[in-house]
Amino acid sequence: MAKKEEEKGKEPEGDLEKEKEAKEAQDEHLAAVEERKIKSLVALLVETQMKKLEIKMLHF
Repeated sequence: MAKKEEEKGKEPEGDLEKEKEAKEAQDEHLAAVEERKIKSLVALLVETQMKKLEIKMLHF
């Protein structure tokens, strides 16, 4: 009977560990998505600034 109680005590820890791993995986995915979005926005900003500079240079 003591073993069953110990096993029951370990089950929530196992569940918590699985939840923690799932949360970490989700966090890593969200971080990667955010990083790609930021890189994309920076590239768009640089491209827009280059176009702006090219237009200014055409007027001189």
